[in-house]
Amino acid sequence: AADEADAPETVPAAPEQLAAEALVTLGVFRGTGSGFALDRAPTRPEAAAMLVRLYGAEEEAQTAFEAGEAEHPFTDVSGWAEPYVAWLYTRSMTRGVSADTFGSTRSCSAQNYAVFLLRALGYTDGEDFTYADALDFAADCGIYLDGLFSGTFTRGDLALMTWFALFCK
Repeated sequence: AADEADAPETVPAAPEQLAAEALVTLGVFRGTGSGFALDRAPTRPEAAAMLVRLYGAEEEAQTAFEAGEAEHPFTDVSGWAEPYVAWLYTRSMTRGVSADTFGSTRSCSAQNYAVFLLRALGYTDGEDFTYADALDFAADCGIYLDGLFSGTFTRGDLALMTWFALFCK
């Protein structure tokens, strides 16, 4: 029988933690003042920032926003989130929850983020998928697994979906 000396000293990291750590090295994911906060729901502005970083366009977004080349019509977006949302809006990557509201105080759902990622992968909603079937289409593309993402969609899930998207065609 194995004794306690043979037991591993650490527990293997969860897939969400591994994805977040890998995305940090790529400059795509950032933590909060209290670590990665992988167990809380992401905000829509956080998801927007993640998507812009996934494109490698964070500096471009900031510069375009400051120069007035990227803007948005949303009355509920301000501060740090504006360059990200403006960059996405200018490229038709986000439409908001209404003509003048982004939904900045709302949590980002798996369905919301699937739509973001599918657009980033070059798919067009209304042609390739609909909002209603975005999760099924995302599963077909390999960026969403229904059994893996159960319950409240978290920042950990956001990191994992982003990691999966890096391996899509």
